[in-house]
Amino acid sequence: GYLILSSETGCIDIPADKIVKKDRLRPGKMLLADTEQGRIIEDDEIKSAYALRQPYGEWLDANLVRLHDLHIPNKGVQTYSGDELAKLQKAFGYAYEDIRTSILPMAEKGAEPIASMGSDIPLPPLDKQSPPLFNYFRQFFAQVTNPPFDAIREEIVTDTSVYIGRTEISLRSVLRTATFSRSRTPSSRKRIC
Repeated sequence: GYLILSSETGCIDIPADKIVKKDRLRPGKMLLADTEQGRIIEDDEIKSAYALRQPYGEWLDANLVRLHDLHIPNKGVQTYSGDELAKLQKAFGYAYEDIRTSILPMAEKGAEPIASMGSDIPLPPLDKQSPPLFNYFRQFFAQVTNPPFDAIREEIVTDTSVYIGRTEISLRSVLRTATFSRSRTPSSRKRIC
């Protein structure tokens, strides 16, 4: 048999008596074409097979430290004089434009500023200005969704949680004893340091 995937229905004319199943892949769902067994494995079966291999939920609960349970010392943040601050900003690759258009609005409003999706700066490896390392990880226009993901309305397929701590990516299902924290969003309006 054949597995035919297409972005539109009706791309290929196939007689109805030859079609075993006609469906669409829904958000957050998977399918697996098992070529050895000659069958399609549905979403529930795939997820159950992996979820039942180890007690992942118990491992997560046992090793998760919640941020709101952490004691945060009440001490001032280190400040720098104008010259010291300028020297550090230059050492870490901050330009005046970065501070004016990104950092200052985030500090004042607690949100990322709205900007154009286009970028006319050169790719970091080709830039003559020696951009900071984090510029290598910016998203370009083709890498963002349009319209943007709405993490509230699309929570079945979108998770904004960020895990903080040592993590290991392993194909082996082995209990890791390292503890880590989870933040429901990548940024927080609360002061945590």
